[in-house]
Amino acid sequence: MQKRGYAWPLMRHAAKLLGERKVDAGLLFCLRQLVPFYETLDWRVVEHPVLIEQLSGKIASPFNVMALPLNGYVWLDGSVALNSLPW
Repeated sequence: MQKRGYAWPLMRHAAKLLGERKVDAGLLFCLRQLVPFYETLDWRVVEHPVLIEQLSGKIASPFNVMALPLNGYVWLDGSVALNSLPW
């Protein structure tokens, strides 16, 4: 379904909903080739390691991780640890 114009309004709507629910920031994992698309929607690459839980222990995310600060939140500089197994 790529290149049909569905993702842009969907991602804008998702950001709006997160903002209305007073969430500090959105976080997403994406492939390298999708980074420019998300950057057009104000998402920014998290430059520091993002540690994710695996059954074998914590590892650095093999995917690009992007954040969308909301409601005046300022994304902090530093590593991120997601303390849960993947969905």
